[in-house]
Amino acid sequence: MERTRIYAIIAIAVIAAMCLCSCSKEEMLGTGLGLDEELIERQPGTTEKDTLSGLFYDDTELAAEFDTTANELFTIRQFVEGERIVVDGGDTLATEPFRRNLNLEVSFSIAPYKVYVEKDSLLNEVVLMNTTASEISESDDKDDEFCTINKEQSYEFSFNANETVKADAVWQALRCEVTDTTFACVSVESVNYDSFVATLNESMSNADSTVYDIDLYFNVELASEKTAWDSTYVVRVPAIRIFKDGEVPEDPDDPEDPDEYETVVENEAYRAAFETATLSLLTDYQEVSGDLVTYMNDTLEVSRENFAKDLNLQALFSTPERVYVENEAQLTKVSLDFASHEGDIITRNSDGRFTTATSSLEYNFGFNEGEHVSAETEYQYLSYGDTTFVYSAIQNIRFNRAEVSENTAISNDELQVVNVTLYFNVEVVREDPQDRGRETTAPEIYEVAVPYERALRKELPEDMIEGRRAENVVREIVDANSERISWTEVETWTVSGEKTRTISFVLYRHFSEPAMQTVYTANDQYNTVSNGSSFVRESESINGNWTVTTRYMQYTSTANNGVDPFNNVYSYDFQKAVYTDEYYTLTFDYADWTINEGASTLTATGQETINGVVYNVTNYVNNINTVYTVSTNDRYDAAASADARILVEKPTEKIIPDEWGKIIGAGISAVPADDLKGSYARKCFTLRTEKGAVAIVFDMEDEMPSVSNIISGNFVEGSFGSEYNSAYWNGSQWNPAAAEDWSDRLAWLANGEVRRNLRHTTLAVWGWRDGNYSTVVEGYTFSTSNDGVLTVSYGGEVILQLR
Repeated sequence: MERTRIYAIIAIAVIAAMCLCSCSKEEMLGTGLGLDEELIERQPGTTEKDTLSGLFYDDTELAAEFDTTANELFTIRQFVEGERIVVDGGDTLATEPFRRNLNLEVSFSIAPYKVYVEKDSLLNEVVLMNTTASEISESDDKDDEFCTINKEQSYEFSFNANETVKADAVWQALRCEVTDTTFACVSVESVNYDSFVATLNESMSNADSTVYDIDLYFNVELASEKTAWDSTYVVRVPAIRIFKDGEVPEDPDDPEDPDEYETVVENEAYRAAFETATLSLLTDYQEVSGDLVTYMNDTLEVSRENFAKDLNLQALFSTPERVYVENEAQLTKVSLDFASHEGDIITRNSDGRFTTATSSLEYNFGFNEGEHVSAETEYQYLSYGDTTFVYSAIQNIRFNRAEVSENTAISNDELQVVNVTLYFNVEVVREDPQDRGRETTAPEIYEVAVPYERALRKELPEDMIEGRRAENVVREIVDANSERISWTEVETWTVSGEKTRTISFVLYRHFSEPAMQTVYTANDQYNTVSNGSSFVRESESINGNWTVTTRYMQYTSTANNGVDPFNNVYSYDFQKAVYTDEYYTLTFDYADWTINEGASTLTATGQETINGVVYNVTNYVNNINTVYTVSTNDRYDAAASADARILVEKPTEKIIPDEWGKIIGAGISAVPADDLKGSYARKCFTLRTEKGAVAIVFDMEDEMPSVSNIISGNFVEGSFGSEYNSAYWNGSQWNPAAAEDWSDRLAWLANGEVRRNLRHTTLAVWGWRDGNYSTVVEGYTFSTSNDGVLTVSYGGEVILQLR
C-alpha cells in the first residue's frame, strides 16, 4: 500500500482587540487531494479599526502539510502567520509580522517485531483483541506574548499473536497571552486500527521455516478546531511472523553464548521532486527515511527508531543582464566557445550518527567570445556507518539550444535590442550506492532557461565601469544548519548604464550534543546549574571576495550531587563573513546564539549488576533550549539534551548471624572428601569472624558455596588467624583448620596439632587433582572493608559479597 500524502493549507482570520477576539470559520475546499494539489483559502481580518484603539492580530493564516512513512505521521510544515497591529483612534502606530511554527507527530512501535507462532494457520491471522487510550495531557511553553500549548495522548492496541502496537501522538496549539486569542491549529482527533496485509516472504522462508510479512494499517484522523477541515492519514506498521516445525524456539533472552548486538537500517524509503524556474533548478522536496533497528543475537529486536532526513539539490545560473555587441551579425549569433567546471568541493557534517555530505561544483560557459554564463550547483547525500542511502546527484550541465527574438519595445533608431534565451539541460541522476556495478538508469533532464539581452549602438563609445553598489541586502535562516546572504549588485557603466546581478552565499552553523556518560557515584541527588558559554577558537578562510570566520564555542552545565559532579558540554559553531569589492564592503557579523538551561530529569530505572556489584541505576537528562537570531523577525528555536546513567552501588545487606560478630577475613584451600568417604579433592571456604570461624566444603568444579550453606555451616567459636583457610573432618562435621604443603605430604592442623595428613604416594594412587600435590587453589582474591563487608573475586570478577 502506498503512503498517503495530503497537503492542506488552511486559512483562518483571527482578530483580537483589548482581550476580545473573533474567529472566522469558513468552509474549506475539501480533502483527499493528490500529490501536487494544494488547499488554500485566505480571509482578511473583519474587525473595523477606523475608530478603535488597542492591539490586534490581523490577516492570520495557518499553513499545514503532513506526510507519512513506516511507523510515523510527521509534520512537513505547520505555522501560524499574520500581522501584529497597534492602533490608536483608528491610526496605525506600528505593524509587525509574526510567524510561529507548530509541530504534530504520531509515532507507532510494535513489540515484538518478530513473533514465532505455534501453527501455520496463525501466520496470516490478525485479530484486534483490545484498544486503550490515555487522557490528553497538556503543558505550556511561554514566549513573550505567545504561549505554545503542547498536547500528548497515547494509544495501545493488542492483537492475537501477543503483538502490541503503541501510538504516541503529540501536537501543538498557539495562544496570544495579551489578547487571549487562541489560533487555529491541526490536532489529532483519533487513532484507529483499520486493516492488515499478510504476504509470504519467499526470500526468508525455507524448508524449516515459513515467514510472513505483516503490515498493520492505522487511520490517524486530523482536524482543525476552528474550521470544517479534516483529513485521515494511513500509517503502515510492519512486523514479521515465523512458523518453525510447529515449535516455538527457545527464549532468545537466555542464550548460551554472550549476547551480540547489531544496528541495521530497515524500511529504507526515498522520495524526491525538483522544479525549474528562470535561472534555477531547485528542490521541491527530497527525503531519505527508514528505521534504525537494533537486534540482539541476530533475531531479537531490542529497539526501533524511525528517521527522516531532508537533502538539498540545486543549480543557480547567473549571466550579465545585457551585452553590447559591435556589429549586427553578433546580435543573433549563438556560439558556444568553451564549457568547463571547477570546484568539486565536498563538505561533510555529522550529528554523531548520520553524516551529510555536500558536493559543490561551478560550471562555466563562454559564448561569442565574451558572454559568460555560470552555474553554481550543490547536491547532498546521507550515510549511516557503512550505509549510504539513495540520493539524487547533478551529473552534468550541458548547453542545449538558444532562442533569439527582436525586442521591438526597446529598440529604436539608435539602439537595436534582442532577447536571448539560452537553454541548459541539467542532468539529474538517481544514485543507489547499494547497486554499484549494475547498469545505470538514464538521468532525468531538467531544462533551465537563462535569459539576457544583446544591444547594438551605431556609434558605440567606450563603455567603462564607474562604480558598484549593493542593494536589497537580505540575511535569512534557511534551516537548522544554514543561513543565506543575498543582495543585488548594481554596476554603473558610462554607456550601458546600470547592470545588476544577484550574489548569494551560505553560512553554516552546527550544534552537537555530548555523548552518553556513565557516572559511578555515591548518590543520585543531582541538581543542574548553567556555567554558560565559553570561547574555544576561531578559524578564517578566504574564497575570492569572501572572508569567512568560523567561531567554535562550548556551552557547559554542571550536574552536582555534592560528591561527584560532572559536566554536560555542548559544542557549537557559527560564522561571520566579509565581502570585499574594490567599490564597497559588506560585513555580516556573528548572529546572536543564546542558550538557556531547561529542566533536568532523573528517572530511576531499576538495578544492574556490573562485575558482580549491584548498582541502583538512574537515567539523567539535561535539557537546554537554543535560539539562533539573525534579525528581529528571523530566528531558529531548537532544543538539545545530554544523557547520563547514574550508578550508585547498592549497600550490602547484613546476612551472617549477629552472634558471629563482624567478618575479619576468609580463605580457600583443597581438602580430601572425608565426609563422603571418597578419595578425591574438594574445595573448602573458611570464613573468619571476630568470634570464631566456619568452614564450608563444596565440589571442586563450583566457584563458591551458596550463602545459605555458609550461614547454616558449623560455626566454631574461638580466635582463628589468617592461616586458617581449610578444614578437617572430625567424624561428624567439618572444623576450621590450617592447610600446609610439606615436602612429602599434605597436612591439616588445628591449634598446631596435625588432624589429617596424606602422603604424596597416596595422592598419586588417588589421582589427586591430576598430580597437583598442593592444598593451594589459584584464582581467588579476598578483601574485607572496615565495616565487615567481604568481597570475593575469582578470575578478576566479583563472585560474592557478604556482610
